[in-house]
Amino acid sequence: MKIGDWKATRGLNEQYRHLRELGLETNIAELETFGFTVVENAIPLELVDRLVERILAVSAERLGLDAVEKDGSNHQETTQALNYLLAEGRCFEEALMLPKAVALHTYMLGESYVVNALQAFVKGPGAPALRLHIDSPFPEPLPRHSQAANVNFLLTDYTAEGGALRFVPGSHRFCRHPTAAEMAMEDMMVPIEAPRGSIVAFHGTTWHSACPKTSSGLRINLIYYACRYYIRPQEFYLNRLPKEVLERNPERFTRIVGGDLPFTDSTYDMGKATSFMSHRFGQHR
Repeated sequence: MKIGDWKATRGLNEQYRHLRELGLETNIAELETFGFTVVENAIPLELVDRLVERILAVSAERLGLDAVEKDGSNHQETTQALNYLLAEGRCFEEALMLPKAVALHTYMLGESYVVNALQAFVKGPGAPALRLHIDSPFPEPLPRHSQAANVNFLLTDYTAEGGALRFVPGSHRFCRHPTAAEMAMEDMMVPIEAPRGSIVAFHGTTWHSACPKTSSGLRINLIYYACRYYIRPQEFYLNRLPKEVLERNPERFTRIVGGDLPFTDSTYDMGKATSFMSHRFGQHR
């Protein structure tokens, strides 16, 4: 149907038309129904290559190595977590603004969402399974609408043997954390098998884990974790990025990294808070 300029859904009308232009209508239906979706060919492969190159360089720097071996020998039975990557290179700035990633986060969290963390995980051969959990570390009962969401960039091919993400379909509707007994029910979990260059988006309350890695080589991803504007981010970038980073990116970039939030690392500006809340309450979220 044609989406009009309807007053009751001001803001959402434009957002839905944009999702349609990007070919994401089926994906948002899958998000609503199952709590996750896969978008293949979402990341230009030349950007994938640059992200992998820079992630491996950061990995080596933080491990104190000259270089990381791509056969996984530096990561035997381990998964290395690399945080604060937005400050590690221009390729991460590009990833933050990837149109389909921004559109899916905006749909799940509203126009005012902010980046909570930009992290990579480098998983080596023999790395164990990740326990079943959700990405909304809040007390129950959890609201039906997402407070946090995740867009996962697949920078290597994902297979079950390669330690892929896996989900419990529809679990975002439970609005709670999995119990200890449910964590052991592996037959409920569906692994994601998709080529590099794909993104996997999911609600913050969708139950998920990762398969153990039984294959050789590395599994590399980039996690674009975001939250609603009233949640304190894990990684606050605004005071950590050089001015030229903000100047060379679109205005939305500055907002995503917290540019119009009423708090910073150490202060709370009440004047700014008043202006911010007045502006945000006028939006459809």
